[in-house]
Amino acid sequence: MGGGAHDILCQALASYAAACQAAGIVIEDWRAQVGCAITCPENSHYEFCGPPCPASCPSPAPPTTPAVCQGPCVEGCQCNAGFVLSADRCVPLSNGCGCWANGTYHEAGTEFWADGTCSQRCRCGPGGGSLVCTPASCGLGEACALLPSGQYGCQPVSTAECQAWGDPHYVTLDGHRFDFQGTCEYLLSAPCHALPTGAENFTVTVANEHRGSQAVSYTRSVTLHIYNHSLTLSARWPRQLQVDGEFVALPFQLDSLLQAHLSGADVVVTATSGLSLAFDGNSFVRLRVPAAYAGSLCGLCGNYNQNPADDLKAVGGNPAGWQVGGAPGCGECVSGPCPQPCTPEQQEAFGGTDACGVISATDGPLAPCHGLVPPAQYFQGCLLDACQAQGHPGGLCPAVAAYVAACQAAGAQLDEWRRPDFCPFQCPAHSHYELCGDSCPVSCPSLSAPEGCESACREGCVCDAGFVLSGDSCVPVGQCGCLHDGRYYPLGQTFYPGPECERRCECGPRGHVTCQEGSACGPHEECRLEDGVQACHATGCGRCLASGGIHYITLDGRVYDLHGSCSYILAQVCRPKPGDEDFSIVLEKNAAGDPQRLLVTVAGQVVSLARGLQVTVDGEAVALPVAVGRVRVTAEGRNVVLQTTKGLRLLFDGDAHILMSIPSPFHGRLCGLCGNFNGNWSDDFVLPSGAAASSVETFGAAWRAPGSSQGCGEGCGPQGCPVCLAEETAPYEGNEACGQLRDPQGPFATCQAVLSPSEYFRQCVYDLCAQKGDKAFLCRSLAAYTAACQAAGVAVKPWRTDSFCPLQCPAHSHYSVCTRTCQGSCAALSGLTGCTTRCFEGCECDDRYLLSQGVCIPVQDCGCTHNGRYLPVNSSLLTSDCSERCSCSPSSGLTCQAAGCPPGHICEVQAEARDCWAPRGLCFLSVGANLTTFDGAHGAITSSGVYELSSRCPGLEKTIPWYRVVADVQTCHGKAEAVGQVHIFFQDGMVTVTPNKGVWVNGLRVDLPAEKLASVSVSRTPDGSLLVRQEAGVQVWLGADGKLAVMVSNDHAGKLCGACGNFDGDQTNDGHNSQQKPAVEKWRAQDFSPCYD
Repeated sequence: MGGGAHDILCQALASYAAACQAAGIVIEDWRAQVGCAITCPENSHYEFCGPPCPASCPSPAPPTTPAVCQGPCVEGCQCNAGFVLSADRCVPLSNGCGCWANGTYHEAGTEFWADGTCSQRCRCGPGGGSLVCTPASCGLGEACALLPSGQYGCQPVSTAECQAWGDPHYVTLDGHRFDFQGTCEYLLSAPCHALPTGAENFTVTVANEHRGSQAVSYTRSVTLHIYNHSLTLSARWPRQLQVDGEFVALPFQLDSLLQAHLSGADVVVTATSGLSLAFDGNSFVRLRVPAAYAGSLCGLCGNYNQNPADDLKAVGGNPAGWQVGGAPGCGECVSGPCPQPCTPEQQEAFGGTDACGVISATDGPLAPCHGLVPPAQYFQGCLLDACQAQGHPGGLCPAVAAYVAACQAAGAQLDEWRRPDFCPFQCPAHSHYELCGDSCPVSCPSLSAPEGCESACREGCVCDAGFVLSGDSCVPVGQCGCLHDGRYYPLGQTFYPGPECERRCECGPRGHVTCQEGSACGPHEECRLEDGVQACHATGCGRCLASGGIHYITLDGRVYDLHGSCSYILAQVCRPKPGDEDFSIVLEKNAAGDPQRLLVTVAGQVVSLARGLQVTVDGEAVALPVAVGRVRVTAEGRNVVLQTTKGLRLLFDGDAHILMSIPSPFHGRLCGLCGNFNGNWSDDFVLPSGAAASSVETFGAAWRAPGSSQGCGEGCGPQGCPVCLAEETAPYEGNEACGQLRDPQGPFATCQAVLSPSEYFRQCVYDLCAQKGDKAFLCRSLAAYTAACQAAGVAVKPWRTDSFCPLQCPAHSHYSVCTRTCQGSCAALSGLTGCTTRCFEGCECDDRYLLSQGVCIPVQDCGCTHNGRYLPVNSSLLTSDCSERCSCSPSSGLTCQAAGCPPGHICEVQAEARDCWAPRGLCFLSVGANLTTFDGAHGAITSSGVYELSSRCPGLEKTIPWYRVVADVQTCHGKAEAVGQVHIFFQDGMVTVTPNKGVWVNGLRVDLPAEKLASVSVSRTPDGSLLVRQEAGVQVWLGADGKLAVMVSNDHAGKLCGACGNFDGDQTNDGHNSQQKPAVEKWRAQDFSPCYD
């Protein structure tokens, strides 16, 4: 029943041992044998057979006859010598005891009411128990009552609730409703006048942010300040709580003053004062305030005087007057005035029962609530939210859920309102959705409901049978974590309990915490709180630059130029130590020396960032943003940004500019083209052997990455590298060209003091001279310095114009020198962002359009998010073990269904797609027309044309269905050869696909997904690639950047013809020699050839 939970075993054995001892039976110490050791609190120790009456703080009038403690011995914690028991703590006998009042003992430092009339408030002073009582009474709206703790106290007679939800809609404590779209930090509620007698002071602030459209905002975080602590709930980290900036696992208790726990989707914080705060991790905030505060409050929640009309009177009716914080310009929109929200007329389209009408429908699933919570204000709020999102579930569903939450809080019994095609609810592993789940779920470590939680019906995720809540995750009953110094830590978590990180502890099995003393922070680290975690963090970072394919600045500041066409290790950990986030960064270049791809390996996880901002994670193509494992990758302006959990950061503009930021703890332990990071630039040219390199070319060759292309090399060949004389560079140094970078009155003036433009200027002049004044290289250099300045947090003034370096933006977007891409993305609509705090130049979507895979689409066409990944609409993904397929539909959002691989198939990634694959051959044609045949031979298509890649050989028996794959290899816009079109012929028709997502079946353009042929389907993967499947085992994959893969099952072995080879297991007969000069001319498609001999 307990699932092997060790603490349950220990409890059972302890009960039996206690019964034996109570019966006078002598037993042996059993705890060590079964691993049930007891951790005793401070100033105490464990005794297997201790006295049954432990030494306690003495009563004020000791009996005349000393009491005799009789009875068998008991096991447990006993106070150390010189200490006595005070309640449940061991305190010094000399000055640590508390006070006695009316026959009841109270600990030193506590306050309490003297009796059941609550007419005297007493305080037991420290250092021996000086008791002081003063006349007092309960506050307005409170009554004296016996509390669950067994003591008398003041309880609120009633409470009122303030709400903020959606984008955001506010309902004050007095019931006044208003909408406010500010994006700063605001006072939600606090006592602003004289604090009511006996009431606890508090402040609640709320910070808002844009998501999707700049016309509206949503709650980003809400913070409660009380009892000299701050407690923060945020959308960035849903289902989690920060106390004084540090993450704490739930359930959490702060002495006896405050407790927090998960309840459905909400984190609920409750104070003994009667105040409670709940946040669902999306946008819905609920603040419940006891009547004692009536008439004394201010903020967005109003003054609580039972008059809704004056709730905003203190700020002249303008909610922005309650701003208390936020970054400079937080209340403004980027690139001009904020767009206007939907008009009432535009909102009307979303009032049907297939949208917001589900709230108000008199015969709908929520109708039983109408008598308890009037639906009107929730319906109106939903109309605005749904209209702004154009019906997308990311705007509609939270609005309906807000009404459901209010109904359930009022005790309404609702019918099921979610359906597979309407607001389906996605739950994390080992949990499932329930409309009426227990608001007080069984949790670790007690395996009971959180203390003080009042059970009620609440929709949300509920742990499966045999699982319990551990923090924010459901774990098997036997895998609960540890309780250490009153804090709960999940199993396997490491933590530093001291302010100086002098001890590093880990929660192990069976609730045991092991700590290493003296494990303070290492060199270039300091103990501090960062991103909610108290640990050893980097004191700074090093910066390495690779620009234009030839220019480098090492981590120690050495500047050099390296011409090369191989793959190179930019940086990797060459001297690892325990606890490292091991990483390597490899730059792959093409034959022309241009950057083609970055391969970033972090703790075994491989992320590929290719030209055109195509991204794969462990070989699987993904759409941005994505947060998987230790890595988060986001599109920000013109750049893709990779961040790791330990502070490694990389920016790549998808063309030629790479900026790396590496945390200081790797000081002196790196190698590669970025140097060794030891603070000394003069020894950066070190070979793997440790010897100094004799030249830049030797240094570069030594750090070639494994698998570099044959025939690649360093240098510029017999003609030598470009050299420009002073008179040749002079024309490019003026302010109309590269001189802009140094101009003290120019667009980069504010950045020059933060980031020296000298090296960027040198690179700009060199590139422009070497390329004979090609303006594209000037634009590239200016863009590189712009990105570096903005990454450093420095603003840059506009420098592009319609006639000077214009940035071509896709349809429905416009250029901005400072855009925050995440806020204007489809992913933000579902709460998935994770971008840096910087703004970057790039294209910004017009109003009512959001960014999805580099293009701006109508809001209603946005996709879905699942476990840190974004799925474009009409795409799907398989989980890592292929046990579940999740699809994104424009009407129902994300739906997941059980899946699995048929016998003989394996779940793996091939051709950048995860699927159930039969053992098969794979032929791959990369950008640059490098070919890998089914049998693994390598070659290259050296000229543009239409080629026969693969087909069933003529004359063979029809043991496999006939097919034919023809690829049109082109050179577009001066770039390397890539596939421009693919024609796939089958017995029952023809499919044509292009990298720009065009699909034709039998000459007619079709929308995806499509199954226009009996045995063939065409679909789109999350990154926008196209996949054509034939039931007989042929699959053709075309990436958005022109990469092509042909996959065939084993049934095709030895039966194929074409440039991809015959798939017979023998590389030597595929027609490609070791010099990579394939005999592919014979495979030109004769029926597509432009001319004939």
